Amino acid sequence: RLAWHDAGVYSTGKLTGGCPNAVMRFTDAGEGTFGANAGLPTVALSLLEPITKKYCPDMISQADLWVLASNVAIKCMGGPDIPTRFGRAMPRAPVSLWNPKS
Repeated sequence: RLAWHDAGVYSTGKLTGGCPNAVMRFTDAGEGTFGANAGLPTVALSLLEPITKKYCPDMISQADLWVLASNVAIKCMGGPDIPTRFGRAMPRAPVSLWNPKS
């Protein structure tokens, strides 16, 4: 659900997207305040916190970790392999890339 909601607001203007940048972790502005994301910044991120502390940002960005965790969960439930590109940047503020027109 975390990666789904992260990806759900992203558009490059070409109506393509993906999980852009994990800004949902900021609960004071932007995606972290969206009602549809209720509970995700606290519940989901607390589950990933031990991995985040150990591997982010030295080995993987937090944004890439969200996608990796989602891909692993889907696979463990019998779902397909999901092609993924890693290398998402991590903003230091609650910026939003969401644009309902693009």
